[in-house]
Amino acid sequence: MALREPAARANAAQAITPAEIKRARQALIYAIDRDTLVKTLWKGAAQPVNSPITASWVDMAELNKYPYDPAKARQLLKDTNWPANQSIELFVYYT
Repeated sequence: MALREPAARANAAQAITPAEIKRARQALIYAIDRDTLVKTLWKGAAQPVNSPITASWVDMAELNKYPYDPAKARQLLKDTNWPANQSIELFVYYT
């Protein structure tokens, strides 16, 4: 997964800070309704996880849990000064 810098920030003085990148990534996680995806897309045949790594490789109990919270996602993006019309390009590799 990659987050690209908004085009509106053209110079180095406007570069996204590491803290802003972290908040933007957290916003993305809060914006995904994993339970609904499992119920509708996979018809309940999958299990929601809190990691891009499969549950059999990672102890899910030890990971931060990010519930679906679109309001929090919007606030986190607002806190990063991410332009409202800026898209986020995601790369997902599934093999």
